[in-house]
Amino acid sequence: MRTLRNTLHDLEAGDLRIIAARWGIEAESPAGGALGDQLAAWILQPDNLAEFIAGLTDGDLAALDALRRHAGRLPLADAERKFGTWRRMGPARRDRVQPHLNPAGPLESLGYTGLIGRAFADGPAGAQEFVFLPTDLLPLMPAVSADPLAVSPAADPIFVMTASASAVEDLVTLLAALRRRSLRSLAQAASWSEPIRPFLLRPEAASLLLTLLLENGVLSDAPHRPQADQTRRYLQSLQEDGRRPQTDWVSSKRWNDLSQVPSLICETRDWPGDPARTRQALLEQLGGLPAGRWFDLDSLVQAIRDERPGFQRTAGEFEAWYLRDRESGEFLRGFEHWDAIEGALVRFVVCGPLHWLGAADLGSVAPDQRATRFRLTASLTEFAAPASPQPSPRARLDPEGQIDAPLGMPPAHRYQLARFCDWDGRGSTGFTYRLTPSAIRLALGQGLRPPQVVALLESVTGQPLPPQLQQALARMSKGGPAPHLEQDLVLRLADARLLEELLASKSTARFLGDRVGRDGVVVRSGEWPRLRAAAAKMGILIDGLETTSGSRRRH
Repeated sequence: MRTLRNTLHDLEAGDLRIIAARWGIEAESPAGGALGDQLAAWILQPDNLAEFIAGLTDGDLAALDALRRHAGRLPLADAERKFGTWRRMGPARRDRVQPHLNPAGPLESLGYTGLIGRAFADGPAGAQEFVFLPTDLLPLMPAVSADPLAVSPAADPIFVMTASASAVEDLVTLLAALRRRSLRSLAQAASWSEPIRPFLLRPEAASLLLTLLLENGVLSDAPHRPQADQTRRYLQSLQEDGRRPQTDWVSSKRWNDLSQVPSLICETRDWPGDPARTRQALLEQLGGLPAGRWFDLDSLVQAIRDERPGFQRTAGEFEAWYLRDRESGEFLRGFEHWDAIEGALVRFVVCGPLHWLGAADLGSVAPDQRATRFRLTASLTEFAAPASPQPSPRARLDPEGQIDAPLGMPPAHRYQLARFCDWDGRGSTGFTYRLTPSAIRLALGQGLRPPQVVALLESVTGQPLPPQLQQALARMSKGGPAPHLEQDLVLRLADARLLEELLASKSTARFLGDRVGRDGVVVRSGEWPRLRAAAAKMGILIDGLETTSGSRRRH
């Protein structure tokens, strides 16, 4: 809105003398701009301001508190409903009524302190009059009282989306995948992670976790891949403190929750605001809610709007941010768009990072419906505190080369397996990897020698490597082609004479293998297109490949 100096300059000389008297100072100038400058300089001194506020009534303090909570301004009509009218008076009536001595309420009392002003500005229904705290005074005001938010409790939801401690597992998976295939930039995180979605417990959190890895120096500059020493130390820290992903998110300056709100578009190069400060302010507000109880998400948003609306930005910033609604294209400027920006951010933080990182369960009326309720799984002080190390299960390797890696095994152990073994699948209890010739070749290509591979497998399983697998490793280390499967096609012809012609011709026989029954012959792997072309030159046309229920048909 306006600065304190500009606000005071708009006042009549008699109003300025009343304000000077309330502050207990003698005006060096009779009135006018010079007196306004003198008052502004005095009021903006933190010690003077604190001493003056300490002498205000409870009603005056409540009105100041409401203005500060609403980012420094309130519509005049709303303020008067809560804190009494602020009567307009000319000099003659003011001197007769003396409203500074007989105020109609807290709002009018504050009106003769110089702490607040009134002015017209754009609102939801057009221009309207607002009560405001001057922009240079707002940051100096005492902190808002830390009473718990008035959020409505809710009944148990029909469908519950339980939070889980999945971040550590997904960080290990992402690091192993990055060891195999680097990431060009964080902007491509979604497309890069698509092939490994089946192996992620929370695929939607991949961009957040990749950002935290980069911010912690675990990944190299673009193209991003794990750095050996930093990765080793980071995996050890995950083993020692399973809440590290949560604490890293709380303090992250690189991850901007606002930029992830799907409904918003930013029209400037960088998203506005301080993401770490905003996040911590929001978590402080949630910190007063008890864990283990269901609350209504709409009620949470409304309570923050009513009691702490300025947690992200000040009054002046409500007019300065250039954000648009993605669907309508409308610019979202002014406090009237609080729900579209701050409200959407609150919903994203609860249903996004807090849920992904294990701090909030979500509830809805059906699996495919948006969350309408939430439940903190632990107090947010516990959420951000280091966790004690827990006993870890080991992987199991069977004689066929299958490795079962249970959830909760040491991060460094699973990382070593996933960096070179074939990824077979993920179940409810863990991951399945397989030791294959291609996996061993990948391990050797990453600088591991066969004895190191044996030692690694024995370390993560706690058991000696089966003798037959040791023999396979030794054989692979000598080089040469490894046993492998090939998929051939079977060509079938209703006329046996056509088959004989194909076998007799040099131009087609070189593409054919063993006979299969009276009317079939194996087509060598990869030779199908050339066989078809050569047969056509002989006057024998062959249909193209067909699929039925996802499998190949034989011809």
